Amino acid sequence: MKLAVRTSSGAYGAALIGADGTLSAEIEGEGSRRSPGELVADLLRMAGFDPGAVDTVLVDLGPGGLLSTRVGVSFASAFAFGTGARLFGVSALDMQVHQARRQTDLPLLSLRPAPGGQVFWLLDQGDPQARRGGCGALADVLAGMGAELPGRFALTGPLARLKGIDAAPGGAQPIPVDPPDMASLALTRPRAAVLHAGIALLEPITDTRALLDDAAKP
Repeated sequence: MKLAVRTSSGAYGAALIGADGTLSAEIEGEGSRRSPGELVADLLRMAGFDPGAVDTVLVDLGPGGLLSTRVGVSFASAFAFGTGARLFGVSALDMQVHQARRQTDLPLLSLRPAPGGQVFWLLDQGDPQARRGGCGALADVLAGMGAELPGRFALTGPLARLKGIDAAPGGAQPIPVDPPDMASLALTRPRAAVLHAGIALLEPITDTRALLDDAAKP
């Protein structure tokens, strides 16, 4: 059984995922009032499992709230170490793509706030090998997408929290996602942890290269 932990969206969440990839139980937090550890303990108790039933941990690496992401990743790492479960990370941008895909087949620009008024972005056009991502000023990102895909793309993410999103090119379809749901986390492509002295380590996504799937990295 897999344990999934959402960290970077202002409200922690946790879910148990069965062998067939479907959610068997989930729980939502209220902002940061309850720690990931408290949520997971309640989730396991509610579902009738003990920690040893978890063989894989998937944790949201952001990009997003850096403090909450670090807390969540630290918890997931400790849980995996303590139970012997495998540890993997997932991208919040990818989570948003999977959730928004239920509503559109258009090229999809997934956005997350970044420091200094910038945004992290990921462009998904249906081909995992052709994904592109980066970090830049929102106005520049929107202008570039508007020129490349005039009137033919959708926007997703916490759009209400992005200053300047109202300047999106006409015809761009807004699909607000805030926070991503746990079902979308279950669908993301996992990123393997780095082993150091036999210990699995993960870091929050804070740079452009980390936004891309390994297959898409140059």
